Amino acid sequence: ISLYFYYADWPFLQLGDELRIKGTLSESRGEQRLKIAQADDIEIISSGALAAQNVTASRLSSISAGTLVRVSGAMAEQNDDEIILEDETGSLTIVAHKKTGISWHAYTGGDLEVIGVLRVFGGEARVYPRNPGDIRVLQREGADVAVTGGPALISSSAASGPLLGIGIIATALALILAAYL
Repeated sequence: ISLYFYYADWPFLQLGDELRIKGTLSESRGEQRLKIAQADDIEIISSGALAAQNVTASRLSSISAGTLVRVSGAMAEQNDDEIILEDETGSLTIVAHKKTGISWHAYTGGDLEVIGVLRVFGGEARVYPRNPGDIRVLQREGADVAVTGGPALISSSAASGPLLGIGIIATALALILAAYL
């Protein structure tokens, strides 16, 4: 479930916060969405550490949307905001939203490990890393791997706050929903 808050007046949230959220359930681009009217609709219940689930490309479809996952594989394709990783079971799309500060142009090939929130659009599972620290270059013996300048920080402005809040809340919601299913 993604969260939509027109005013983006998010309370202070940290990774691992468990939340209770009031809102109106709707759908946008095939993904469930919860519309929030005001900051008071978000209540922090508890805080704790998050652990990403290790998954392969073939297992992504069996994981609940909103789950924090860890995937790894060889970078097969690269666009402005997306890369395709291939592991031994298939391929998967990794999307870096511009407000995260991630630039795929810094990576010229090789194996990557990526932690991110699993989202599903139009039936396709995609992984969305939260920040540059969610990406790690893996060294293969005898492989040519280059990172030109590392994960490029595009912006350090407060504009990334709402996106980070959405990632935190989506992960917390997934944990809450998993407890009830």
